[in-house]
Amino acid sequence: MLSPSRINWRLIILLATLLGLNACGGERLSELMKASRDGNLEAVKRAINGGAEVDYSTEKGKTALMLAASNGHVEVVKLLIDYGAQIDRQDNFGTTALIVAATGNKTETARFLAEHGADPTHKDSSGGSALSNATFFGHADTVKALLKHASGLPQNDAEELMMIAAGLGHIEVAKVLLDHGVSPNARGIKQRTAIMAAAAFNKPKVAKLLLEKGANASLQDDDGFNAFDIASENDSADVLKLLSEFYDKKPQ
Repeated sequence: MLSPSRINWRLIILLATLLGLNACGGERLSELMKASRDGNLEAVKRAINGGAEVDYSTEKGKTALMLAASNGHVEVVKLLIDYGAQIDRQDNFGTTALIVAATGNKTETARFLAEHGADPTHKDSSGGSALSNATFFGHADTVKALLKHASGLPQNDAEELMMIAAGLGHIEVAKVLLDHGVSPNARGIKQRTAIMAAAAFNKPKVAKLLLEKGANASLQDDDGFNAFDIASENDSADVLKLLSEFYDKKPQ
C-alpha cells in the first residue's frame, strides 16, 4: 500500500529533478544549452551552425535536449533531434528528456518525443518513468499521450500506475488508465487492490469510479484484508460510507 512517507519522499525526488534541470545546480551551460532552455530557436540555430556540439552535457549529464524538454519548447526539441540529438540519452541519474517533459506536464513535448521513439517506460535511478511521474502528478493528458507509445508496458507496471492514481485521488488519470484497459481490480504490493489504495487515503471519487467499472471491494490482500477493512482501519469515513451504500443498493 502507498504510505504518506513514501509519497513525500517520491515528491521530493521528482521536484528535485525539475529544479535541477531548470537550474542545473549551478553547472556551466553552453550557449546552445542556454538558448535551448530559453526556447530561443534562432539562437539554437546559430549555435549549431557555429559548430556547437548538440549532445554536449554538463558534469551531471544534462543536455540541451533535456533543458528544452523540461521547459516545453517543442520546436527547439524538434530542431535538436533533426540535428542528431540522442532522444533517449540519460543524465547521471538515468533521467531522459521524456521523463522531464512528462514530469513537468509538457504534453506536446512528451507526445513528440514518444512519437519519435523515446521510451515512456524507462526508469531513472529513483525508479520513476515518464509514465509513472505523469501519473503521480495527475497529468492525465500526458499519461494518455504516453500510453499510446507504451505497447511493451508490463501488466504489473500498468496496475501499479492505477494504484498510484487511486491512492492520490487522480480520477482523470484513473479514467485514462481504465480506458486503456487497466483492470479496476488492479493489484500492487502484497496483492492490494486499487480500491484499497483509494480506501487507505479516503479518495471516494476514485473509489466510486472503480466500483462503477467493476471493482470488487471484497477482494482480499495477502494479509486477508479487504477495502472495507482498510477504510475502517484508516478512518476513511467517506469511502467506508460509499462502500456500504454501494453494496446495500447492489442487486443480489
